[in-house]
Amino acid sequence: MPDKRPNPKSGFCWFPVTRLIGHNTVTLEWVRIGLPFPPARRNVLAAPKTKEEALRQMRFVWCAFIVSIPLYFYCGEMAQRISWLGFSNAGTVFVVLGALSLLSFSRTLRRRYLPALRVFRSQPENVDAVKRWMNSWTVLICIANSEIVSGFAFWMGGKTWQQSLPFFVIGSVLILSLWPRQVSPSSIMAAR
Repeated sequence: MPDKRPNPKSGFCWFPVTRLIGHNTVTLEWVRIGLPFPPARRNVLAAPKTKEEALRQMRFVWCAFIVSIPLYFYCGEMAQRISWLGFSNAGTVFVVLGALSLLSFSRTLRRRYLPALRVFRSQPENVDAVKRWMNSWTVLICIANSEIVSGFAFWMGGKTWQQSLPFFVIGSVLILSLWPRQVSPSSIMAAR
């Protein structure tokens, strides 16, 4: 029997299903499962080939991290406290984790991000420089988010949200400071 697959760009998830008809007859059908979403663009977060693509991807990721901050607050209010996060030295451990996250952020900023930014500014059309800059930025935003996660774990361990608020504020300020800015004029502006 020929394998007649439906169009994958139709916006549905298609799964093969075998059905038993009669005693010995088996038929293969494709069943549509899911909601009819518009077809997703392929390679939305593929490796960037230009600085404009890199900026677009970085801004998309930045927005996802910003949206996650209120979700942490919501989860902290709605979820039950986790008993194993309330051990005797939990407060000290989470404060040390927060301090280590800040130290890691500043070290990565100085040793990875700023040199990559300098190279990118000097060679804006170099794809490798764009990728290095984007990768170091991704590391920085993940470290900034780990500060928020430390505050969330501090909160889930039985502390009040006021006690964990400094973690949230510091992490949020770090994430907000990482908004991907246009580093050098785009190729269209340079051509004018």
